[in-house]
Amino acid sequence: MDVNILTLYKAGIIDDLDLHFSRFILQKEKRDLTASGLHVIEIATALISRSIAAGNICLSEKDLEAVKAECGPSGEFLPSWSDICTLFKDAPWCSDGKLVRPVVFDGERFYLYRYWNYESKLAGMVKMMSSQPGMFNSKADEAADLASGMFRDSASYGLQMKAVTGVFSRRFNVITGGPGTGKTTVIARIISIIWKLFPGTVVRLAAPTGKAAARINEALSSSAQQMKDIVDADILEKLNGLSGSSIHRLLGWMSGKTVFRHNSDEPLDADILIVDEASMVDLAMMSLLLEAVKPGASVILIGDKDQLASVEAGNVLGDIFRAASEGYIERDAVTEFIESYRFRKGTGIGELAMSIREGLPAERLEAIAEYHGSEVRYLSSINEKAAEKIVKWYEKVMQCSDRDEAFDAFEKFRILCATRNGRNGVEEVNRYVEKMLGIKGIIKEDGVWYGGRPVMVLENNYELELYNGDCGLIFDVSGEKRAFFRRGKGVFRTFPVAVLPKVETVYAMTVHKSQGSEYDSVMIVFPQKDVPLLTKELLYTAVTRAKTEITLIAGIELLLTASGRSAVRSSGLVSALKRMEEKKN
Repeated sequence: MDVNILTLYKAGIIDDLDLHFSRFILQKEKRDLTASGLHVIEIATALISRSIAAGNICLSEKDLEAVKAECGPSGEFLPSWSDICTLFKDAPWCSDGKLVRPVVFDGERFYLYRYWNYESKLAGMVKMMSSQPGMFNSKADEAADLASGMFRDSASYGLQMKAVTGVFSRRFNVITGGPGTGKTTVIARIISIIWKLFPGTVVRLAAPTGKAAARINEALSSSAQQMKDIVDADILEKLNGLSGSSIHRLLGWMSGKTVFRHNSDEPLDADILIVDEASMVDLAMMSLLLEAVKPGASVILIGDKDQLASVEAGNVLGDIFRAASEGYIERDAVTEFIESYRFRKGTGIGELAMSIREGLPAERLEAIAEYHGSEVRYLSSINEKAAEKIVKWYEKVMQCSDRDEAFDAFEKFRILCATRNGRNGVEEVNRYVEKMLGIKGIIKEDGVWYGGRPVMVLENNYELELYNGDCGLIFDVSGEKRAFFRRGKGVFRTFPVAVLPKVETVYAMTVHKSQGSEYDSVMIVFPQKDVPLLTKELLYTAVTRAKTEITLIAGIELLLTASGRSAVRSSGLVSALKRMEEKKN
């Protein structure tokens, strides 16, 4: 059975971009090869390109076997790994990275040059920064004394002191842990100690999305309130005045160009850069961000390594955690907080999240359902009980005349779907909610732009400073429909609906889009049949968006399947850091 490039294209294994890249490479092939040799190159280069869309950085032998399995019986007719390596070895369009060629082979993996370059640069920067003392190192002992007084009565004292020591010892640090483990609390205190000892320090906060940036602003403000008895008033005022931004905005996207204003030639004005929700940052963006850090400045990445990886290619936070665990960068550069202050031991959401991380056995799921019915509820479908809950929450949004109150109500509840399309996907659920609210008279206007409609931006618009994932509400202002996006309590950016970039209704959103957010109540909706993206990372991310209650709409078997399946991404970042460590020794 012959499997050619069009077979893969028609089956949806590769897309237009992969097809064009394959043809581009064939045009560069100048060797006198047989038809079968050209066939191998054609298929293999398309699969290398395809890796990026799948979230991978590269194509390894293991990835090739996974593609073969995905193709079913016809997979055995795809090229072998040894045939690909042999034909790529002396190809004019492939190198080991020392020459700029479209494809790079590092001896174990095939890359598109652009992603090999991002990975290599990032590995080098992480390795260098994690081994270099920062500008705060001279007062590490004083910092430890101040921190000891702040954390003395904390259950996480040892880990909190480790995090502080790390920031005052080296330029690069990671703080990871689940929701409510105190990551923001320790960051607020680290900043206050830095400003106490180094008053002129320039601190910058960034997050992958505007929504996540707004959340860290709120979290730091809340932490500042808790510190009013232990921190000087002028430092608290500065802490309250800190304002995070999206990474795109921080780097300075330049209209009409494909580059950012800030880079190694024009670095960021920051003595310390703090990046929240770092698990959402893809390889390319993390590489560009660290490249823009000025010499001597420090970086702290904050995030939950167990969450879903970035939408774009890479699993940077997870890879860095693994590299530190295996000793390829300084082990103490990573601090993992374990104790959750939000989900105390014995709470339903906390028990469920912990069980998902560890692999969810059927009896454990049943026990959580039995003993934590008020916090965690299971339904087999979007039935009358689910409909009542949906109406209860979104009716509050529609009935608020005050914009802050409307946003407060909107941010308390969200429906999270595993998929965009198909039964129980985002599009279907949004249509269902809209229809139901209309039937009950809660939506009082005809047309698309009715008052109270929640919308999500689907594409970046750098001129308007609206970014993919930003959520807003529609209000009528003197007869004109306008979209409002909240940037803080009482602080809004507003636009006529006619100038908005592409948006969609957002009663429901994908779990991926929910990262960086938290809600009092979450309704998690699974598809009716198994799909590959149902993983324990997706389920864990969805569950940990909730603070007080969860409604799980899914078959028990699907939940068990998801909790037993890990999302693995192919990357060479850990291997690159390992090679650097071995070379050093």
